[in-house]
Amino acid sequence: MAQTHAPHPEARVGALANSIQRHQRAALTHRSQRGWRMFKGALAAGSAEANSVTVELLPDGPHGGPTGIEPGETVGVTFRSGHKKCMFSAQVLSRTKDGETDLLTLSWPTALKQLQRRAFERETIPRSEVIPVRFWPDNEAEQDERSPRNVHHGQLENLSAGGMSVKASELLELEQGTVYRCVFAPSQGAQALVVHAKLRHHEAIDRGRASLGFQFIGLEMTSEGRRAVSRIARIVATYQKRRQSRRRPK
Repeated sequence: MAQTHAPHPEARVGALANSIQRHQRAALTHRSQRGWRMFKGALAAGSAEANSVTVELLPDGPHGGPTGIEPGETVGVTFRSGHKKCMFSAQVLSRTKDGETDLLTLSWPTALKQLQRRAFERETIPRSEVIPVRFWPDNEAEQDERSPRNVHHGQLENLSAGGMSVKASELLELEQGTVYRCVFAPSQGAQALVVHAKLRHHEAIDRGRASLGFQFIGLEMTSEGRRAVSRIARIVATYQKRRQSRRRPK
């Protein structure tokens, strides 16, 4: 069963409009020359008729609101609507202040993707499947991916539309918060997925190995990324169906 789709335009307008009325919290993703950044916000105003969405940026730590987002740039936005998680990308039209409140006005999205929230539940990879993962720091030059000293290797432990856990054969010297480019093929013979992911946790496990927790970042910002998250959601749904079928009494 597919867990993601591009809704009918009327449904898209309704989901976003209702979330604006509820002042729904949202997460924003932005990429600049300084790398990937994620911000918190709330859908404050906007409509399809006005062809814009205004997001109230929430304070980002003790130093105030986020900086570095300029008109003309693209941001990714994700928010919840009922049992679904919605995502879209949009161009920044303006950035203004309303008193102490930092406001970001975005273009109304031309495409909005919805995923069932269960697609974001981590699903363990069956023991019978070995899925290698290669990853390297995103700030490295493209050609450096082929250099053994810059590429790390591991095995996929679990997967969701929001991230994954990778078991590494050694306790690597990695820094939390670093964004990596990750490559893995969830099924044998299939085209590999290439995603950006932020390292959220890094802990030692048995026999000198490490468990690495990654959060996918920026998939909502491009059509290629949205296709990738659709594919991941379908893979997760397949694993969920297998697990449920094993639990049914024979």
